Amino acid sequence: MIAMIVGSTTQVQDLKDLEGDRARNRHTFPVVLGDFVTRFSCCSGIVFWSFWSFAYWDLDWQLCIATMILGVTVILNISVL
Repeated sequence: MIAMIVGSTTQVQDLKDLEGDRARNRHTFPVVLGDFVTRFSCCSGIVFWSFWSFAYWDLDWQLCIATMILGVTVILNISVL
């Protein structure tokens, strides 16, 4: 489960160095798919995994709210990078 979460959201690290990746001809998500698609996929993954992990691990509603707050914080940071 953790590997799927990391694997589906790790491309967020490539957003900050888009120019450097293009200069070195690296084939990262933002270079290949574009900035918007990469940001959208990361945000979608965060929303999905926030809900799914709550259900999968059968967490209390307080932990679900904490997870959602953290997820929204990350999404806001991704959208204004």
